[in-house]
Amino acid sequence: MKTKFNLLMWSVLLMLSGLTFTSCSNNDDGPDTFFKPGTTFEEDIKFMRFRPESDRWEEIKTTFNFTVLDEVYEGLPTVCISNSPVFSSHWGIFKLSFLFLVVHEDQYYVPIALGRSCFSGCSNFQTVEVNNMIRDVGSFCFWNCPNLEEVYFGPHLRNIGGTAFSKCPKLSRLVWNNGDAEVSIGGNAFAECTALEEVNINVKKAEIDGEVFEECTALKTASISAEELFLGWYIFKDCTALETVNISSEELTVYPLPFYGCTSLKQVTFSSWQEDLEGDIFKDLPKLELVQIWGGLKTVKSGAFRDCPSLKAVDLPSTIREIEVGAFEGCTSLQNINIHGSTHFISTEGVPEGVTVVYM
Repeated sequence: MKTKFNLLMWSVLLMLSGLTFTSCSNNDDGPDTFFKPGTTFEEDIKFMRFRPESDRWEEIKTTFNFTVLDEVYEGLPTVCISNSPVFSSHWGIFKLSFLFLVVHEDQYYVPIALGRSCFSGCSNFQTVEVNNMIRDVGSFCFWNCPNLEEVYFGPHLRNIGGTAFSKCPKLSRLVWNNGDAEVSIGGNAFAECTALEEVNINVKKAEIDGEVFEECTALKTASISAEELFLGWYIFKDCTALETVNISSEELTVYPLPFYGCTSLKQVTFSSWQEDLEGDIFKDLPKLELVQIWGGLKTVKSGAFRDCPSLKAVDLPSTIREIEVGAFEGCTSLQNINIHGSTHFISTEGVPEGVTVVYM
């Protein structure tokens, strides 16, 4: 009987692999007869956990709480895991992979969301796999999970709520690679993840709110790529080990002071920029040596590179028209301003004395 049930579950999963979401209100013949949005239920769910110390998988069971959503997944109702199940401490630390389907009173449900504070403070998780169906991770969902080291995001994930993974002291790597996705990351989502060393995000469109990586004091490299990209205030605030940042976007919006307190930052590359490089974007970065901006920029405003004493060179695009007086105030090591592909000369009024403008 168990074998037949497992085969049925995998058969349904394969059928779902290319399906889409629709609203219940638009499905007159849909599952409204089987469920009511907003209702809640509990189910004892069996799932597999991996025990690192014994190097084997084991089946365990615990009670999950679900809230029915006003959405269907090709005929199947959807649910949010609405609050944290109780994981016994004697189970130890394990890997958790979320359910593909839930059965309640002979009705299949598809989990597509993890609710607010759903697993906050849970000490059992070492690895979490956000499976193919999960689309939303709620605010504070994995806040303060002391043993969480790795998170894998599925292709349907679109939203990570504010503070969702904040204060996970062993989380070491963030990779979100889905070139077709339009995503949002709430403020402080990964703040104070003090073991996080690498950030790599590659999506179609991204809105990343303020202070997302605040006080990630082990973060060394960050790469973010999106056709359309919004970066909020203080996004890398006090990332004191951050050395290199690479931002690639055709349509970019950056709020002020993205690198505030990044005292080890050496190199920053932007594939493009909005028309003006405002004051204080690169303020007070004592180890910054090289900044490269390859497109879009027209004006470097006064104070844009204020007090960057180690800055040696800046690469600017052919679109540049003006460097305002005071743009490089306090940049005592600056040697070259390199302008690439330009067919015209810019005014040198804002170029510090002794600095060479090189047309390349």
